[in-house]
Amino acid sequence: MKYTVSLFSLFAVICLTAAIPPDYVKKISSYIETCTQKHGTNKDDVMKVLLEKVLPETHDLKCTLDCYMGEAGYIKEGKLDWEAAKASNVEKYSDDPESLEKANKIVDTCKEKVNIDGKKECEFSDVILDCIYAESKAVNLKTPDFLKAAKE
Repeated sequence: MKYTVSLFSLFAVICLTAAIPPDYVKKISSYIETCTQKHGTNKDDVMKVLLEKVLPETHDLKCTLDCYMGEAGYIKEGKLDWEAAKASNVEKYSDDPESLEKANKIVDTCKEKVNIDGKKECEFSDVILDCIYAESKAVNLKTPDFLKAAKE
């Protein structure tokens, strides 16, 4: 499985920010559009997973979210790129040091907990999101405002 190497904001799902550039929202929306078209899902279902912090329920939605992570660069050739996740946190939280610290803590924690070795395409998102959602709750990190903008 090959994923396009670009920077996904899955970890944006767990991050709060005051001001995200409009081009960032466009980038996220583009990833969602590409992956929903590829897997026959819809944006509303993807946004429900991201905004309500619930795990994807259908195989097609799991594939869509795996695609989304790949488009963003968090999954490359079946491996998680934790440094890409941290790099995206810097982009999202340049004006919010507290949220940046929380987001990076989540990345570090999930890096230790999450293992996708042996997983196949469409099996990554459950494992990754389960950790991210649990850890974001543990450090009280809210869903970012820009995800709401991406929903529209």
